[in-house]
Amino acid sequence: MLLLVAAGSISWLFRSDIEAAWYYVRALVEGRTGVVSVGSQTYRVEVVSTASELARGLSGRSKLWHGFGMLFVMPNEEHVTFWMKDMRFPLDIVWISQGMVAGVERNLPYPQAGTEPVLVGSPNVSYVLEVNEGDAANVFSADKAVLRLNEKRID
Repeated sequence: MLLLVAAGSISWLFRSDIEAAWYYVRALVEGRTGVVSVGSQTYRVEVVSTASELARGLSGRSKLWHGFGMLFVMPNEEHVTFWMKDMRFPLDIVWISQGMVAGVERNLPYPQAGTEPVLVGSPNVSYVLEVNEGDAANVFSADKAVLRLNEKRID
């Protein structure tokens, strides 16, 4: 019995790694990747900016690699609200405005069966970075944020 449980766990981990790789490679091929440095942390990111990409975000994905994230490029600097609908893992969210971290939401849980998704509001921001829970532990408000999207540096 223990062997079957272990084999099932290994199979799930392998599938989730393939899924995470597939999303990132697809974004790389489509030219939707970048590097974001905030404070002392640096993340490789998938960049999303269309209305459908912004709405979908990481929903439905089973994993995000450590040191990777998703960068949401807002159409305007504005107050945005994020919810955790169909999320399968907890997140940290970093709000970015004018080259600085405007705020950090840590340890946001994914919704359990039968519960409503968590709603998170932001200050006015141009970018939102989602990373794995704990990956933004050393990121703080007023940290400098440097974004390099498709080889173009944005401060």
